[in-house]
Amino acid sequence: MALPPQPARVRLRAEDVMTTRGSFSAPIPEQPLGNVHADVAVTLPASPTQRIPSAEEIVERRLITVLSAHHGTATSTALVANGFTAASLSALVADGTLEQVGDEFYQFPDPLAYFPEVVWTAWRIPGAVIGGLSAAIYYGLTVANPQATELVLPRSWHRPLLPSWRVRSLTVPPGLQNRGVVLIAPMAGHPEVQIPMYDRAVAVAQVLATPDHGLDILYECVMMSLGPNGVVAPDVSAAVAAYHVRPMLERALRALGLEPTASSLVSES
Repeated sequence: MALPPQPARVRLRAEDVMTTRGSFSAPIPEQPLGNVHADVAVTLPASPTQRIPSAEEIVERRLITVLSAHHGTATSTALVANGFTAASLSALVADGTLEQVGDEFYQFPDPLAYFPEVVWTAWRIPGAVIGGLSAAIYYGLTVANPQATELVLPRSWHRPLLPSWRVRSLTVPPGLQNRGVVLIAPMAGHPEVQIPMYDRAVAVAQVLATPDHGLDILYECVMMSLGPNGVVAPDVSAAVAAYHVRPMLERALRALGLEPTASSLVSES
């Protein structure tokens, strides 16, 4: 008796498959996916249609991966070690995909078209910690559009900050430089790219300590940080106390129609 027709078997390589959301997952043993058997697990988008990326998209993704591993600027040696050739690098420079910096280094001509500004800034200033309004935006506490990336400089930094960097240096009280510092991964599809940032509670306190942003932004950050029933979270209350900005928090709560209570705020004494 004749066997029923078997589904077509297609083997796909991880570097050649990308969903319309641009996501990959780690290789797994062969498993069926509809009528396709693949050596990789493919994350299905909302639409069942899979899209094979163009050669240019594959090259761009590889470049982003390599340059990310070297903080945005990689040597020709590092690029060759990741599959590029001297001829391909020359071609990428010629068509404007890359620019050569000096004799040995390569980067994107417009890095901010590929990397979030907070990432590029953290790479330019090693040891800096993203904070204040920039951190508040990352945590979804405000939709403000800052004019500069706010950060706390490392103590070892003594160089001038160039205006083109769009950086604002924050001052923190003594002993609080390392309080609430966490590593975050702000690049979608690149969890390996991590930069230091102050946590959500400290970001609220730093925004309150920088009133020149405007009261509307301060009130928005406080409102978005509140817990159920308008209660100030304990970690926010503690950070506010450490930064000595409790009066600003109380002012924001009253502006939001909430009355500060002793049970919801940590004393600064």
